Amino acid sequence: MEEFQKSLDICPNHAVIRYNLGYSHFVLNQFEKAIPELEIAFKLRPEKHFQNVLLKTYYNLGDKYLHSNNFESAIPILTKAYEIEQDENNLMNIGICHLQLNDTKKAIEILESVTNKNPNDFLTHFNLGTAYSKNGEYDKAIEYDKKALELDPTHHNINYNMGVTYRELNQLEKSIESFEKEVNLFPDEAKNHKDLGLMYARAKQFDKSLESLNKSLKLEPNNSMYYSCLGSIYEDMGDYNLAIDYFKKAIELSPEKATYF
Repeated sequence: MEEFQKSLDICPNHAVIRYNLGYSHFVLNQFEKAIPELEIAFKLRPEKHFQNVLLKTYYNLGDKYLHSNNFESAIPILTKAYEIEQDENNLMNIGICHLQLNDTKKAIEILESVTNKNPNDFLTHFNLGTAYSKNGEYDKAIEYDKKALELDPTHHNINYNMGVTYRELNQLEKSIESFEKEVNLFPDEAKNHKDLGLMYARAKQFDKSLESLNKSLKLEPNNSMYYSCLGSIYEDMGDYNLAIDYFKKAIELSPEKATYF
């Protein structure tokens, strides 16, 4: 690469040298360094081959940012890729980035355009359900969650998301039903048992509530939140001594959250 750089010092507008330098960075997964060189090379000589490598570099860097939760950096890179190739999966990823940044309005706009073109894509419906729920449009969220459920009834978190949305709509029976499905599909996830237990408590089904929350504790015995939840349930049941014991245990595990408990 040093030789390429020396050559560019002499001929800075040589497209092939720029491309070779950019491609060398690309091969080494140095995508941030590759892009400026490849962009200049393509500007100097707009050939299809140069464009294809530039597109691959955008995709690789965008994917890297996306999976490292660097959503703000991912958006402009993925957008550049979309300007070259109108790929719906890439557009969905741009929508997901906006969703993760809580820009729900933009996320909905993008994801709606994707689902209009590809009405049978599970992930688009799933993320639209999440976006509408975050935006407080719970009826719309349920609409897209149901469609996602039709497309993939055993996918991770879809029943859970529906349980949360029905909870926000105060539809206790449907919320419990959704959380029960999630628990049956993924019995080793403590949060599923916790949220089901809290819904049982809201429905005054305290025996089932305690059973679910104790399953959460069995899976994650050092989670202070679960002790706090059990304390709240025993408090609702009027068993204040047990409630105090669980609140004390929660504080012991997470003293920094004492005021929360």
